[in-house]
Order: sequence, then C-alpha cells, then structure tokens
Amino acid sequence: MSDTKGPISLVIADVDGTLVSKEKILTQRAIDSIHKMEGLGVRFAITSGRPPLGMAMLIEPLKISQPVAAFNGGVLVKPDLKTVVRENFLPLEVVKKALKLILDHKLDAWIYTDKDGSSAM
Repeated sequence: MSDTKGPISLVIADVDGTLVSKEKILTQRAIDSIHKMEGLGVRFAITSGRPPLGMAMLIEPLKISQPVAAFNGGVLVKPDLKTVVRENFLPLEVVKKALKLILDHKLDAWIYTDKDGSSAM
C-alpha cells in the first residue's frame, strides 16, 4: 500500500442505503470507486447493524482487508467474518432496563448475542 498524500487515510462506510442500493445491490461503480481510492493509499472498511455473515457478499468484490464492524459496532471481526477482534457487550442490567422499556411500548426488540444471528422478542 502506498503512503497517503492527503489527510484522509481511512474511509468507513455503512452498508445499507450507503454502500449498497436500497435494492441491496453493490454496484460496479461503487466497487471501482473503492478500488481507485485504495489505489491512492486510502484504506476502506465497512460497518453495519447486520451480523458479520450478513456482509459476506461484500468481502471479495471489495477486497476488504480491514476489520468489519457488525451489530452497529457491537463486534469487530476480521474479513474472514469469524475471527473476533473485539466484542462490546452492554452490562446485563442495562439490557434488562432497555428491553423492558421497549416491550412496555409494545415495540419489537432484537437482541444481538455472541452467536451468528440475533433473536426477536
């Protein structure tokens, strides 16, 4: 990788509605733009509310080499989407209070765990 000439050394993009279209399509234009940016020495990473495996279709076409932030930053994984770099858990008491508040308002709650997916309540 070449040295960055400008002040930007890393770009992090959200997936849905930013990197992919509302139809969940990764366009060739996006792929080409990211490769061009990386050719200029700017690294690229992705983040999403999705679980790690929900971003698998982006790794190869974008040649992702930086950690991937899944579950809205709750877990960072290597591009293999299996090797955990860091997990950020909320304390159980905070989860209980938030869950009660959400359910008291008759809203759906999604709980992300240290497993591949999540569960709805």
